[in-house]
Amino acid sequence: MEDELPIIKLVKETKTTCYDWELEMDDDTHDMMVKWGKEVATDQDYVNIAIIAGLQAGAERVNKGG
Repeated sequence: MEDELPIIKLVKETKTTCYDWELEMDDDTHDMMVKWGKEVATDQDYVNIAIIAGLQAGAERVNKGG
């Protein structure tokens, strides 16, 4: 299977409030927001984003019968 994750052990769960926004902005504003995000985000933030993306991709494959 392509892009298969190794086993990951969940050792702690923290409930948080999350918002899913759809935003419109010009390219310069987008570039500025990305720069700010990279300045503030930690490595763990990027791992969390990657795990969510991996889980979503896996769920989509299962839903499509793959």
